[in-house]
Amino acid sequence: MDGNVTISDATEIQKYLVELVTFTDEQFLAADVNNDGEVNITDARLIQQYIVS
Repeated sequence: MDGNVTISDATEIQKYLVELVTFTDEQFLAADVNNDGEVNITDARLIQQYIVS
């Protein structure tokens, strides 16, 4: 939520998926990169792809 897209964002999604962290509604919307209504590994992968491109 700092305005920067980094590997930490993908890591937070992975933590969310294994229930180590919870997201606020705002964080959930930001994490749903492909806007499909779900936060899943695809969103983390899209962030990783964005970073390396």
